[in-house]
Amino acid sequence: MTRLKDLPPELVRNTFAYIRVKCDKQQLCLVNRKLRDLIVPELWSHLESEFCCEDTEMINTIIKANKNVLVHVRRVTIDRCSDMTTMAEEQRHVLTLFLTALPRDKSDAVYMFDHLDSDMIQTLFQEHRELKAVSLYLQQDILIPAAVVPYLTQVNDIAGWLVKDAVHMVKVF
Repeated sequence: MTRLKDLPPELVRNTFAYIRVKCDKQQLCLVNRKLRDLIVPELWSHLESEFCCEDTEMINTIIKANKNVLVHVRRVTIDRCSDMTTMAEEQRHVLTLFLTALPRDKSDAVYMFDHLDSDMIQTLFQEHRELKAVSLYLQQDILIPAAVVPYLTQVNDIAGWLVKDAVHMVKVF
């Protein structure tokens, strides 16, 4: 009888694609190292987080170089942590660390549903010049720096929402 580790890598990846729940995928990675090496790129290709205080530990762990997670991240989704109109300083710091820790020009899509300022937008576009899709919540008084414009040539799909104070009036451009 053939063992799972003896199967061709393509067959293992295709089988793994049918497992929908992320915690099940993580448990499967614990079976053996060869299987883990085949599964990890699929497992971490899309990273979702809220960057809340409880997520900060997880993100700090992911950022560590010896974890070898960030090399597989291609798509990032950051959900809103709260109804605040501005990001807390700790969240800003962790998000900036995360954006600069991602391998340069490897991500193809970023979706951020928290309020970003112009410094964070500049960091995003300068670190990740190969983005194809971007979705951002923008503060009302934001100015996108002129230095960012040359980095927008690769972007095919941009969605932005202007948020006015606490009223949250949304405009799509």
